[in-house]
Amino acid sequence: MTFSSVYRSQLMKTFKCQIKRSQPRHPQSNGREERLNGTIHDILYATDQSITSFDQALQLTQDKYN
Repeated sequence: MTFSSVYRSQLMKTFKCQIKRSQPRHPQSNGREERLNGTIHDILYATDQSITSFDQALQLTQDKYN
C-alpha cells in the first residue's frame, strides 16, 4: 500500500465515511455533483466576460452560489 492509500483509509475510518466511486460523466450515478457542476458552469458563463482572471471569476461564482 502506498502512503496516500493508507492515509485515506485511516481518514475514512476515523470519520466513518465510505468512498463511493462512479464513472465520470454519468449523471444517474452522481447526480448531485453533476447538478453542482452545471450550476457553476451556468454562473461562470453568465459572469461578466471582461474579467480575464479565472481566479476572479471563480471568486465571483463562489459569492453568487453561496
